[in-house]
Amino acid sequence: MDAKDIYRIWCEKVEDFELKLELLGISSNNNEIISRFGSVLSFGTAGVRGIVGAGTNRMNSVTVSSISQAFSIYLRKKFKFPSVVISYDTRKFSYEFAKISAEIFALNNINVYFFENPSPIGILSLALRNLSCSGGVMITASHNPPEYNGYKIYNSLGAQPIDTERISSIFNELDFFGINNKKKLSFEEYLANKKIKFVNKNIKSEYIKKIKSKVNFGNINNIDITYSPLNGCALDLVNNLFKNMQNIHVVTEQKSPDFLFKTCSPPDPQKLNSFNLAIKLAQKYNSDIIILNDPDGDRLGIALKYKNKYKILSGIEISALLINYIAQKNNISGKILIKSIVTGGLSNIIADFYGAKCINTLPGFKYIANYMHELENINKLNLFLIGFEESNGFLLDYDIRDKDGVMTAAYFCDMIAYYKNLDINCIDILNNLYKKFGFYMQKNICFTENNIGKIKKIISEFKNYFNSNNKNIIYLSDYLISEEINFINNKISKINLPSCNMLGVEFKNNNKLFIRASGTEPLVKFYILYNGKTKKTAEENCQKIESLIYQVYEKFSNEN
Repeated sequence: MDAKDIYRIWCEKVEDFELKLELLGISSNNNEIISRFGSVLSFGTAGVRGIVGAGTNRMNSVTVSSISQAFSIYLRKKFKFPSVVISYDTRKFSYEFAKISAEIFALNNINVYFFENPSPIGILSLALRNLSCSGGVMITASHNPPEYNGYKIYNSLGAQPIDTERISSIFNELDFFGINNKKKLSFEEYLANKKIKFVNKNIKSEYIKKIKSKVNFGNINNIDITYSPLNGCALDLVNNLFKNMQNIHVVTEQKSPDFLFKTCSPPDPQKLNSFNLAIKLAQKYNSDIIILNDPDGDRLGIALKYKNKYKILSGIEISALLINYIAQKNNISGKILIKSIVTGGLSNIIADFYGAKCINTLPGFKYIANYMHELENINKLNLFLIGFEESNGFLLDYDIRDKDGVMTAAYFCDMIAYYKNLDINCIDILNNLYKKFGFYMQKNICFTENNIGKIKKIISEFKNYFNSNNKNIIYLSDYLISEEINFINNKISKINLPSCNMLGVEFKNNNKLFIRASGTEPLVKFYILYNGKTKKTAEENCQKIESLIYQVYEKFSNEN
């Protein structure tokens, strides 16, 4: 069937009044019909994400029901008595989609634990493990623009599963309107018969207790903090953690849910504009540190006061400071750091210096969690020190299996307070690390491409370019076919990582470039991992790679 045929079926069968009105509103717009019904939602690096609205590739009550039905079928086949825990952020329809999901699981005779209030990913992962659930769901689009929502799936270990192909294939085979709604009860009725239960409030206490076992909150009283949840769901936990402190100031405009994220669109703690209001508030109170969390609380943004200005740290700078701090306070020899392969910076160098081992995984925190599972299986989970990605995701506790921006925020404050007591600014520490180890830095470039086929062609075009222009290259790695070419000795070797559509280049000056399709947004991403003995040399190396990217990309665009 083509898009128009599918559209007509939806017009006939959709029961949701608002969706039906939306469908009628596009009846004469063929381009919009094709846009909404020309494809189906797909599973990416972090679950399913899509624009909210009517359509097979949109997030709505019909598609959310179908994803939940597919996950239900999967769980029923894998577990004798399956159960799930569900949380959600503060985005538009997050609560409604969470309730719909709970109803579908209950319809499938799966016990549901439901967070009564919006709650971040870290506490969801902990709850799933503590309750010994078969799986979990987080309704969120994380840091995506306001028009998006999403559906993150979690396995029984509290992590996003690496292999979602089985769930995806079940979803693709389902009839969107095949669920027997006549047998489905309401959320309130399932609550009454206890097929759905609210998550016990003790989980929050356990989560806070876990953080307080790692963090000296007495020290933190000595620093001034400006905080913003970017209109997301992390504020409640942050308030509980810092409730006895007088020196934390929350950005008023970003305290409460705002579906449009008017003051921080997109609500991404990596974006400079997300810091604008927080910096103004921090200047008023002379804060030592600014902390941002994204709407589902898994990512962290940091800015530090330095010479009367606020310096926004990158993800790799945050990780370098954390690792250095941990190493100075503890013996980390033999410990294991796990990061994504597209994450550059000083982390590897610092880890080597202190005798720790740094493991590289594919992009996506699920791969970091999977390596943690492998350590657990051989009784070596105690070696885990930290997991992190350049995209401002960090994990400091092995009882949680996804990035946790709330716990990391508290730990980072502990570090700031520790050094402040010694009259040391962390920016000076960072600068000294660069001087000691070299200027290992990173820059990311993104191009918006809505056509998946075009993204594949772009990556292929860059592969062809580097194959033909390899004079300054040591390795060219094609992660799709798991092969790496060594241009020094012309040998081909196997890459021992799962297949993914990514290209890697290592230049003779040890700078690197990775190119991949984003798993969460319609983007092709370029990661430049550059270095030099001086900052100037490093930046010159970066500029050369950046110019090359634009040169090849522009040539491809002109030809297509």
